[in-house]
Amino acid sequence: MHGFHLIQKQPCKDEFEYNACRLLYPTLKLGEEQGYREAIYNLYQKLKQEREGKEFTKTQLQATAKEVPNRLKAEGLFCGVGDFDIVHALNGIGREKYVLRISKKTPEDNMEVIQL
Repeated sequence: MHGFHLIQKQPCKDEFEYNACRLLYPTLKLGEEQGYREAIYNLYQKLKQEREGKEFTKTQLQATAKEVPNRLKAEGLFCGVGDFDIVHALNGIGREKYVLRISKKTPEDNMEVIQL
């Protein structure tokens, strides 16, 4: 249901970051991730500045999030495959922290913080 997460068995920060970038740009070659991450970070900061100081309704935020894939494509930073949460993947790269997110599917579902 629109989820796409990386779970690595052994910690390896560089490889994990490379694979996180490949969610958005699968043709990225090993060794190119630093330049890609810088471009993503710059776009992330630009998007953040555009929202700064403004108040948005939930509907407006959702509409803004739906435009992100088009912005990524326009910048030449997206050629992803499949149906996944592109904004979540972008946030993980932009913040340099990737989290697993489990969406509430039914009213009985409860969110839990999982610490490893």
